[in-house]
Amino acid sequence: MKFCSQCGSQQPDDAVFCNKCGVSFNNAVIPPQQPQFQQPPQFQQPQQFQQLQQFQQQYQPQFQPQFVQTGVQGGTVAAKGSKKKLIIIISAIVAVIGITLLILFLFVFKSKKDLIIGTWQEVKENGNGSYTKFNKDGTVDLFIGQDRKATYKIDGDTLIISLDSISQSYIIDELTSDKLVLKQTYNGKTEEVTFKKVDDSQAVQTTNDKAALKTANTNAKLIFTTCNNTASDLIADGERVDKLVYSGPVSELTGVLGNAVKQALKDNNADSGYVYIYFDPLADYDSDDSFAQWSASEDGIIGQYPNPIKSVDNSKKTTFGKKYGS
Repeated sequence: MKFCSQCGSQQPDDAVFCNKCGVSFNNAVIPPQQPQFQQPPQFQQPQQFQQLQQFQQQYQPQFQPQFVQTGVQGGTVAAKGSKKKLIIIISAIVAVIGITLLILFLFVFKSKKDLIIGTWQEVKENGNGSYTKFNKDGTVDLFIGQDRKATYKIDGDTLIISLDSISQSYIIDELTSDKLVLKQTYNGKTEEVTFKKVDDSQAVQTTNDKAALKTANTNAKLIFTTCNNTASDLIADGERVDKLVYSGPVSELTGVLGNAVKQALKDNNADSGYVYIYFDPLADYDSDDSFAQWSASEDGIIGQYPNPIKSVDNSKKTTFGKKYGS
């Protein structure tokens, strides 16, 4: 046996080259009596382990862990945040739609009882008629300005109005926020009545004006008939009766006819008003020359007789001393 002078490995005696480092032994053979320590053999990795390393190096890009960015600009958290915002937006839209539908249901699709509440005026061919007011508590004012109330209820398409022990039923043919059409069949004949919704304060004012006109016409008639009756009695007794022409407050009336008129109005609680009187005792009772007017104030509703004023509008156009209709 011999040792390589280059790497110190043990070689066969007949070796020409070192089978470890490849050095030639022609001039570098070490005698056996001078042995050198051999280097520890290098660790050789098993073939399977080398193959595993080659496999990992080859396919490492495919198996390398992927770390997901957790910032708000991307990655899983950002994606979850976007989904959450989308859900919130969709929920808000659904809520708005729901509220809108509820409002439409409350204000458009109101029940008949909700729609009928308020003040209605009858619509006639020759003008507007009387007022009827339906209240929330189930009562109804058939004539605004009076304390007496009726009651009402709605059963399907039927409106039932009761006053004392008498009830009247009407078919609701049409009912909107501003129009009411009622039908009633009596003795085989169907009648239709149309109403329009009006402002309550306007209805009250109009009703009060109509009542004032009625009172004014009544007092004007009282003035005229008092003058006529007093003059007739005086003439029958052979007394002279002068013509009465006067415009002003009732309290300042004088003379035989004037005092008679003042007393008659006082008895009727109307002596605080204003009058215009033109009365000729020698004229006929139905003469167009003689007439009387009365009003509760100087600029109030004026009543007249003969030829009573029938509408508030015409009364407001009339002035003291100017006979309406002539």
